[in-house]
Amino acid sequence: MRRKLPLFTGISLLTMAILAGIGYGYAFPQIYIRDNAPATFTNLAVNNDLFICFIVCFLVIFLLDLLLCWFLYRLFQQVNSSLAILMALARLVYSTVLGWAIVHLLMIPPFIPGHTGSTAVMFHFESFLTIWSLGLIVFGVHLVLLGYLLIKTPAVPKLIGYMAVFAGLCYLLTNMAARFLPGYAAYSDTVDMVLSLPMALGELLLATWLLVKKERWNKLPGPGYVSPDMA
Repeated sequence: MRRKLPLFTGISLLTMAILAGIGYGYAFPQIYIRDNAPATFTNLAVNNDLFICFIVCFLVIFLLDLLLCWFLYRLFQQVNSSLAILMALARLVYSTVLGWAIVHLLMIPPFIPGHTGSTAVMFHFESFLTIWSLGLIVFGVHLVLLGYLLIKTPAVPKLIGYMAVFAGLCYLLTNMAARFLPGYAAYSDTVDMVLSLPMALGELLLATWLLVKKERWNKLPGPGYVSPDMA
């Protein structure tokens, strides 16, 4: 099982990235219009299939996130067990918050057949985004810890770790600003556009490396090993 962990982890991370691109990158913008409940409700009624696709994508992402809590812990316990536990717990907390956010999506379908549910639909969409954003703050902490472990892991290019740390800081700062900085919404789209690529690269580089160079990972010592840099 240990030898398959890099493969399982890499596939899970890439699958999540693809699903996020389909669900949040493609389907969601065709439904949700910020600060416009009537237009959002109309889009929802017209694009019901896209909404179902969006929900399915996030449900699968949620399940994969839960699996990754275990996969990533098992991978990095051989580097530093204590930090690996903290890193995995941070992702577990994020996954729990994401699941709470998804509940609001599941409460939307009963309003679709009606014609007076735009306010309720908008409430659930905005609740989903707000709760998910709070979860992404924790996800940022997870990525910073993951990046640090990567930097201290022999055989892994340090650039991957630094990119994960940078991505984690981006998630932390942008989502904290969105929740607690007045007026941030006015320029959030610009910030997201600039930082979206480095934020995505944080885990994508790790996924690609694990799939291409998994044998190098499997040459690391077992769980009793502690990196000299972390001793």
